[in-house]
Amino acid sequence: MDLLKDQLTTLSDQPSIDVLSGVLAKLAEISNGELSDAQRLNMSNVVVVNIVDNGIASLLNTTTRNQLTELLTSRSGLSVLISRLRISNQSDSMLLNCTEIITEILEQENSISKVVGQKRSKLELNAIKAMITGSKLFSALSEVYVALRTKTLDKEDSLKFSRLEAISVQATYVGLISARILSQEPDSDLMELFVDLLHFTSGNQSGIDRLMDELLRSEVRYNEAMLVMIPKLTPRDRHLFNRCFLGYIIRRFGLEYSSKEPASLYTVVNLLLRAKIRDWEHTFEYIIKTYPQSLDMIKVIGLLVALEGKQGELFATLLGKWADTYFITSTTLSTQIALTQGLLTLLSYIPQEQISEMSSDASLLGGVTNHMESPSEKIRFIGMVLPDVVYSRSTKGSAIFNMDGYSTARDDFVKAMQPYLTEDDFKKQPLEWSQIEDRLVMKVGGQNLSLVTSSQPRELTIMTVPTEQELFDPEDSDDEDPTVSRKELPSTPIYLRELLSYLESDNYDKLDISLRLAPTLIRQKSKLGSEVSHYSESLLTALVGLRNNFSIENFTNMVMNAIVAVVVSDFANDSSIFLLKLLMSGDYSLQQRMMILSSLSISIRELRGYEDDIISYTKTEFPSKMLPQKTHGHFQNYGQIDRRRELSAPAPIEVLTDGIVTRMSSKLLSKDNSGISTVAKPKISSFYRSIGPKAFFPLTNIWYAIGGAGFQIGSYSAILTSHFLKTLVIILECAYPSCIEIPDMVRTLVDIYISVMKSYDGDMPTLESVVVGLSVILDGTDSATLSTVFAELATIREWLEVQFEHGLQDETLMAKLAKVIISLQETIDKLRDTYMLGEYSQ
Repeated sequence: MDLLKDQLTTLSDQPSIDVLSGVLAKLAEISNGELSDAQRLNMSNVVVVNIVDNGIASLLNTTTRNQLTELLTSRSGLSVLISRLRISNQSDSMLLNCTEIITEILEQENSISKVVGQKRSKLELNAIKAMITGSKLFSALSEVYVALRTKTLDKEDSLKFSRLEAISVQATYVGLISARILSQEPDSDLMELFVDLLHFTSGNQSGIDRLMDELLRSEVRYNEAMLVMIPKLTPRDRHLFNRCFLGYIIRRFGLEYSSKEPASLYTVVNLLLRAKIRDWEHTFEYIIKTYPQSLDMIKVIGLLVALEGKQGELFATLLGKWADTYFITSTTLSTQIALTQGLLTLLSYIPQEQISEMSSDASLLGGVTNHMESPSEKIRFIGMVLPDVVYSRSTKGSAIFNMDGYSTARDDFVKAMQPYLTEDDFKKQPLEWSQIEDRLVMKVGGQNLSLVTSSQPRELTIMTVPTEQELFDPEDSDDEDPTVSRKELPSTPIYLRELLSYLESDNYDKLDISLRLAPTLIRQKSKLGSEVSHYSESLLTALVGLRNNFSIENFTNMVMNAIVAVVVSDFANDSSIFLLKLLMSGDYSLQQRMMILSSLSISIRELRGYEDDIISYTKTEFPSKMLPQKTHGHFQNYGQIDRRRELSAPAPIEVLTDGIVTRMSSKLLSKDNSGISTVAKPKISSFYRSIGPKAFFPLTNIWYAIGGAGFQIGSYSAILTSHFLKTLVIILECAYPSCIEIPDMVRTLVDIYISVMKSYDGDMPTLESVVVGLSVILDGTDSATLSTVFAELATIREWLEVQFEHGLQDETLMAKLAKVIISLQETIDKLRDTYMLGEYSQ
């Protein structure tokens, strides 16, 4: 291949632009011929080193640039580009030159099909999958983005970085690759890449939505892809596809709870029919465990099963699970209710003769007994409803149970499960594809999906967060880089009135600056007059009601920092009590109410003297009392000044994610030896006198005000109730050892646990909260106080033993539960011996 060698030599000699265009054209012709892998790799390497690395590519005209991109659209070309990104000590410009070419390759409509078309074996196809639809290419791009995101770039590199930033988001990357795959006539190789991409993004809901949006871009595309893909799926891949596709349909059609558009269910049924789902048992289990409130999807699955004539078979299988003792004792109540609703749906499609046979099924009769043995009234209820419906629809024609109040509740429960659709109704309804198109996230029609909407370079606005010096000592701030265009930021608020107006503003820059500055400004103002006490209620109301409409990073963390600053700074004027008033008023989301509780507990810990690493603790000297920053530095000793940056984003809080508790920091319940920095005494001298009336008892009053049985907000009740109970425990722990109201606090908390015990329906978060609270009480409370709740502790111990005997899925919680039961028994024995208490005496 002397011709290839000659062209590569010419390319290495730094030819002119005109000569370069001719070289690329000849290399393109050569690449279409027979070349070994080593020759292709060498050719791609020489092209990248001599054209891409040094920025020559940006000087090429459109035609020559397209020649370059086309030449590198290959496995060897992408491999070389990825390897260049992984070389250490590369310049920022060189890295961005490579990422720009990669982006342009992926934006070509036929890029993926071209690369796949070059494979000569299954081994090469696997290598392509690992590169494009695995993590190799995406990881390389993401690593470059992380390395460059904090650097100052010139205008040209900033434009390239903006394209890199977009494609470094997994959902965007998945959307782009799936669009390229599905833009071509589907074949088995391309659909293998599609399934591989599904595995790659299976843990990312946004990525799944973008992937499925592309699949449903048109009816023709969907039908063709399904015809090629479905028969090729392995059982594992099929299970994953079913799970992702069902979840996507539920989200896109708003079926998480109940549909506002029952007519759209015809479209859902049509889509799922074409997906040819056959594993109905696992499909049903996925729905009732993941989306137990989705009655509409349960009805849709029931109809699909009936259309295949499998309703009787599936009913028998699910009935065995419904009747199983372990399932009853270890599964959440919402899942058990959803399973019962699914069985009722299937019954709607089963003939009366077959139902009559089921009425004497041993599983049904045994299931009734197992449900009736449960301490939960709701579980006993569903244990009566199902056999009642079976018997009433059989030839026997009458229900088993008839009691005052129960019959009405049963009829309402059954009525809610009447199917919207029948087999005859469905056959009259064609698939309206326009209903699907209206629900897609992106509408790009027949156009290419591009990361940059215009071919013209655009001016980038680089917004920087002001440093402490720039906020409080602007005359000493560094000069701006003239190569970077900067957006003019709003002036920095120096009064709480201004801060409040910024928080209430619809302007992104004002909200962003106010959230970053709020903790520092509030704490500083608390030392100067009454400004904080005057605005504390307005600030708390504004902060609690904020919504992250601008997708600000670390938003919840910054809001909590500000709330804690207000509560701590104005604790003497009942800021904590006002915060709890907000908890029970206003149209707040679950996440906002949980944020209120978290903010209260962290505030109490700070007042107690603990420092939690999720809060920014800043100095409180107001800048006007100090010399300018640089001058002040000259008067410091030679040691480095240890201070925090007020405007740096604190570590993310993991208590809340989209309204759901994922983890409550163990540091909030740890002793001093856990690694948290502590101080010897509370921040305020009145702390032990104030913690009861200003925090603990107002919180317990809320418990009794809502009926003493926890919050009733649907499927999230257990989450909020658990968080509420843990907040009480955190406050109680802060009251030790010197608060004179500890005996009353302990008695009140134990009384609350008794009410929890009476209304408990099997949710583990609430049980865990009780276990944690009892551990704190037993560890920190003296025997004299414990003796006043002797009978209650004995009752709680018996209840916990029942929960332990039933078994829990969480092994860690089981271990904690066992430890508390043992501690309770030891405490009860000690109290009985010391105070000569009877088994249930006071």
